[in-house]
Amino acid sequence: YVRASEAGEEAKWLISHMEMRDYFISYSFQAGPRMFRLDGADPSLSHKKGRNLVWNDPSKHEGNWQCWAKGCTGFPLVDAAMKELLQTGYCSNRVRQNAASFLTKDLKLDWRAGADLFQFLLDDFCLSANWGNWAYFSGVGSDPKNRHFRSLSQALKYDESGSYVRKWHCQHLRQVHDDEALFRPWDFDIEGWPK
Repeated sequence: YVRASEAGEEAKWLISHMEMRDYFISYSFQAGPRMFRLDGADPSLSHKKGRNLVWNDPSKHEGNWQCWAKGCTGFPLVDAAMKELLQTGYCSNRVRQNAASFLTKDLKLDWRAGADLFQFLLDDFCLSANWGNWAYFSGVGSDPKNRHFRSLSQALKYDESGSYVRKWHCQHLRQVHDDEALFRPWDFDIEGWPK
């Protein structure tokens, strides 16, 4: 931490991630087993402002769960994230956030199933950081905002050239040269793409 702070601007992201990891370690000690509850360690926070958070059981929505877990949702950035995770045991924090948002906000599946799968697959797994981040993105963490990432705008912002999606996605998108089609394949006639 000291070396990173002395490195200046270039290391700000590292310091930020280290602080978040340390925060989640502290949070997990404070929360204990309550951290694993559907409505989070402090249910009064997750129901803040009258929000009624509801998630579906993945075993009753097996098709959606399998599509997400295998990287076959039809949303290129989310699918690329899951394919990278499955093949390497790693994916960046940004695409982890997009995958978590998609599972919990778009598919409305139980966030704990996503946390559990990531726990199993991640090589750099840290229980506190993983479960803390999943609670945070699902809206039941200690800062229960409604974080809903729009995977299309996220892809345009963080993968502007499409290199990440092309690297990790299926062959249908590796040969696409039109960036619009790469990020919104459902609007274009791409062979083999689900409509």
